[in-house]
Amino acid sequence: MKRLFFSMLLVPGVSFADHICTNSPGEVYVGNTPAGQGQASMPVCRWAGSSDAPPSVNADKRPLIVIDRWHVVDDRFSSFAIDAERGPFGFVSGYESQAEADEAALDQCQSRTGEDCLVLGQFKNRCATFAWGGGRYAVMGGGSIEESEVAAVRKCAKEGGVDCQVIQSVCSEPVYRVVDEKPHDFVEAD
Repeated sequence: MKRLFFSMLLVPGVSFADHICTNSPGEVYVGNTPAGQGQASMPVCRWAGSSDAPPSVNADKRPLIVIDRWHVVDDRFSSFAIDAERGPFGFVSGYESQAEADEAALDQCQSRTGEDCLVLGQFKNRCATFAWGGGRYAVMGGGSIEESEVAAVRKCAKEGGVDCQVIQSVCSEPVYRVVDEKPHDFVEAD
């Protein structure tokens, strides 16, 4: 077979798309291979439309199977809690619900000797920064750490803080994934 294939490439007037006829639908007869040296002449065909590939079985049909892919965004949450009288705080990020983030921030604040910890900042799919200076503080969010840091330092200074500094920054970035089945809680994007 290989020998015949290579000899076909050397035959004048036979193109690469030509092949030995197999009586398949879509084949068009174009001639015969040369006979000689113990080989018989064989019919040569080309696919209709002269493309290099045989026509697709489903060329005139729509696909039989449609696979739905769902692009899902899983939100992530951050929370900031502080004992404003004593100073301890809790700042957490990356939680699957706001309630879980709030609970973790309160626990962190209390574990740092906070007694009257309150949640004062909640963020969804954003970065956030805690800035402190001269007894004043601010917690601000932004699309990036840089944005949230600038906003928190400005807010701290605006509230009367002196030499406000970034104490901590966190980011809760959403998780993007593709699934084959529609999630039960799927909501169409706006």
